[in-house]
Amino acid sequence: LTASDQAKARIAAAAVKRFVQAGDVIALEGGTTVAALVDELPDARVSVLTNSLPVALRLRARRPALPVQVVG
Repeated sequence: LTASDQAKARIAAAAVKRFVQAGDVIALEGGTTVAALVDELPDARVSVLTNSLPVALRLRARRPALPVQVVG
């Protein structure tokens, strides 16, 4: 991983730890840091709204149990 990828992973891990709890509904836009956040989401139930097809596809691939709605 590049230094940039490592930094994004640290940002994503900190954001999920601080702001995401089981039962939450979260909205995710597009972007590489947001994509890194997908990898940090807990397996606990959270629902995701996104306007980004790449983020939705990444969620389906890496967190298939999480409900995802694409809006926009």
